[in-house]
Amino acid sequence: MQQIMTDTQDVWEVIGPDFKDRVVKEETPVPDSNVVPFQAPKADAPDSGGTVWLQVQELLHQQSPELWSSWFRHLEEAERADGTATLLAPSRFMADYIESKWRGQLSRAYALADPSIRTIRITAAAE
Repeated sequence: MQQIMTDTQDVWEVIGPDFKDRVVKEETPVPDSNVVPFQAPKADAPDSGGTVWLQVQELLHQQSPELWSSWFRHLEEAERADGTATLLAPSRFMADYIESKWRGQLSRAYALADPSIRTIRITAAAE
C-alpha cells in the first residue's frame, strides 16, 4: 500500500482538492492524557504440586507463559492410563487446534513428569 501511495503521489490533485490534505497528515503533538492503557491481567502460574498434571502444567508454563495462558491452562486431565493421557478442552476448536499445533510440547512435558505416558489424546469436554 505504501508503494502505491508513493507511486501515485503526482496525481493526487486529480482525485480531488482535499485528497492530498487527507492523505498527508502533519505531525501533531499528542496531548497529555490521564487515560491508562488497558492491559489484560496475566494468568497466575499453575500451582506446583504433587500430581502429574500439575507438574505438566508447571513445565508448560515455564517453557512459554503466553502459550500456557492462551491454550494449556484451559485443559483438564480426564484420565491417565495404559500409557495414554486424555485431556479435555473446553471446545472442539480448542481441542483440534492444540492437537494439531501443540501436541509435541504436551508430549515432552508429560515425558518429563511421567515417562510412562506415550500418547496424548485431546478431546472436547462436551463430547
